[in-house]
Amino acid sequence: MAQPRRRRETTGGRIRFYYEKDAAHGIVHASGMYGGPTPTGELYIAFFSHHPPLPEEITHSVEGGRLGGEVSKSQTRQGFVRTVGAEVIMTLETARSFREWLDGKIRLITEAGQGDERQNAATSD
Repeated sequence: MAQPRRRRETTGGRIRFYYEKDAAHGIVHASGMYGGPTPTGELYIAFFSHHPPLPEEITHSVEGGRLGGEVSKSQTRQGFVRTVGAEVIMTLETARSFREWLDGKIRLITEAGQGDERQNAATSD
């Protein structure tokens, strides 16, 4: 018969957490976010970066066996592209905790004089 799993005891009312990175982990730049409530009452957030669209095709000249300057490019999209880099779904409790954590980090940056809200304003929908 298998032994029942024992609960890990903590000392002094503390518990230790270790952080590990998922295999798909990566750093994502966010220029803004889009989202809202889900049908189950959770919060959905898509973080995006915006940038000019990539051309569909670029043609360069070849001069003396070397790549020369750009001769033409095919550009059908106008405006900007918003590329979603990460999507997060969280419970209301986690969203409140995230807000408190974020407010604290914003306060640290602001107090250190590192934040310029006008210049670094993220867009959101």
